[in-house]
Amino acid sequence: MIEKSSDFRLHVKRPNRFGNGRYMTVAVLENYIVTNKDGILDLTSTIDVLKRAEKLLDALTVVRTNQ
Repeated sequence: MIEKSSDFRLHVKRPNRFGNGRYMTVAVLENYIVTNKDGILDLTSTIDVLKRAEKLLDALTVVRTNQ
């Protein structure tokens, strides 16, 4: 996920620690909330980042399903 994230212009990093269980964090998406110069939420740009993150997950799901 971290390696592929650059293909989607996303900054993803490893979590501080990996858990061990049914649900666990495998990556952290940084700077997904976009603000303008006044610190006000830029909703359109934030949604764009989240859509790219969704496409990344979809791409990884396709890879996993095809194996």
